[in-house]
Parts: sequence; structure tokens; C-alpha cells
Amino acid sequence: MVVDGEFSSEGSLRQSIPARVGEALGCSAGSMRRLAGSIVNLVHAIRCGERQVIVKLGAADGIRREAAVLTMLRQTAVPVPHAVLVAADAVFPHDMLLLDVLPGQHAEPGSEVLADAGQCLRRLHDLALPGFGLVCPDRLAGTHDTWAGFLDAVVANAAKVVPASIMSPGMHDEVGVQLRRMRDHLARVHQGVLLHGDLVPKHVWSEADQLAGLIDWGDAMVGDPLFDLARFSMAGRDDFQLLLRGYGGPFPPDERILSLYRLVWSLMALTVECGAGGDWVADYVSTVRRELAFCDSSWLKGAARDPRAARIRCS
Repeated sequence: MVVDGEFSSEGSLRQSIPARVGEALGCSAGSMRRLAGSIVNLVHAIRCGERQVIVKLGAADGIRREAAVLTMLRQTAVPVPHAVLVAADAVFPHDMLLLDVLPGQHAEPGSEVLADAGQCLRRLHDLALPGFGLVCPDRLAGTHDTWAGFLDAVVANAAKVVPASIMSPGMHDEVGVQLRRMRDHLARVHQGVLLHGDLVPKHVWSEADQLAGLIDWGDAMVGDPLFDLARFSMAGRDDFQLLLRGYGGPFPPDERILSLYRLVWSLMALTVECGAGGDWVADYVSTVRRELAFCDSSWLKGAARDPRAARIRCS
């Protein structure tokens, strides 16, 4: 995983970006400004001739994954920015993603555009792909044989990467317990669909109250549609209800599954943050702890109604 500090001399890298962009697009690249990225990405806006483009550099798998998914989605009814992948070479040893700037801005809380995004998400979830887990950019498929297997791998990787001082071994074990409790649902996910993987209002682009597109596809994966719904539910109840209105049934989504997936997403984000040496961990740990408590209380309520569930819990 590539982080800011691992780029060879970031200052010299910045100086070489305009020439690289100009060469790729066949124009003269001019002024450049850095944008908010993430612990694993460097993002800039740059003027190239009459065009304004977004330049994204980061972990090779994520850059190539986003490029492959955006290229595929350009042939569908899901609105996304046009993307060009500039592959690394001996002169510039980093993959670079060039993205057209969409008009407008990210959706505001309570915006009706979020209902349009729900309709768009439903169309996305009509796209079945093989495998499960993060999309492999070389073959547009998930990297695991089963959805449950992918989630198990997430938990196992977190246990290796996240220090015990941040998340105790007992919390890791409890995540595994909750996955086992939901095994019946996870085993029923026989066919995975394309997921955005990190859909929140700031990744919904709006112009004049119209949906302009969905952005930031570096976490695209193949799996259960409820995973995307769970991620968006973290934006708050009102925005989530708007998304669901556009998305359509079945209603209501199982809150126990949504809680489990919010937990897993937060654990994935925490693992990336810790693996990259970051310190933005408190919110992720807090969410994991809160969702663990909800999952456990939901299980206890179910066990009280179902003697079989109680026996399973005691085994």
C-alpha cells in the first residue's frame, strides 16, 4: 500500500506531474493545486489546455481498480467521470489516474439528488460479477470464492495489522463471533454484484439539483448489495431514507445485517489507516464498538425468542 511518505521525494514528484499529464493528454499542463485525498492517495487538480482534470496517485491496486471499474461503467447507465489510466514506467514509476472534473459539487444533506443516487445504485446492483471482495482490475472479478470468505479475510487481516493498543484482541474475537452468527445470511449470497464500496453523500455529485455522477471508486468490490446500503446508512437516517426511496425494495433492510456490514466497513477502514501509519482511528474504533454492542443485543433478543438460537450461542 502506497502512502504519501512512500512516494519517492514528493516534492520532485509534484514537479513531474504536469509534464506527465501533458504527455498523456497531448496538451500543455499548467497550474496545479492539491486536493483533499486520503491516507493512501495523492490528489491534485490541474489545468491542461482548456480542460481541468483530477490527477490521482496512490496504491497501484486501488488506482487500477478504479480505472477498470470506471471504464466498464462508462458503457452503462451509471453516471461516472471519464477516466484515463497512465501506467507507471521507468521515468514515472507510479500509476496515475486522470479523471474529468464533473460539474457541480457533492450532494448537500437532505438533497433530493440522494434519491436519484438510490435509483443509480439500484442499476449498479444489477451488474453481476464473478467472485467476491475487492475487484481485481485485471479481470473485473472479486478475489475470493465466497462472500463469507472475503469477510473472514477482512477480520483476519485486521487482527494482524491493527495494534492491540488500538483494538483489543477481545474485540477482534467478538467481530468473528458476530460473523459466525450471521453465517446463514452470508451463505445465501451466492451471486455477487458490483458495489461502490464507499458510497456516502460526498461521493454523490450534483449539478443544479440533478445527479451528475458517482465518484471515488477505488474501493469497488463484488458482494452483497446490503453492504453499500449499510455504508450509506452511516450518513444519517434522513439521508439514508432518501437513498432508500430511490433504491426501492425490499423494505425494510435487515438492521442486523446493516449493523454487521457497518462494523466490517469500519474495520476495513481502520486496517487501512493503521497499515498506512495513520492516526485517524478513534471514529472507526468507536463505530466497531457501537455496532458490536448492537449486534450482541439483537442476538440476545433473538435468542430469547428462539431456544435453538440460545443453544447455538452457548456452544
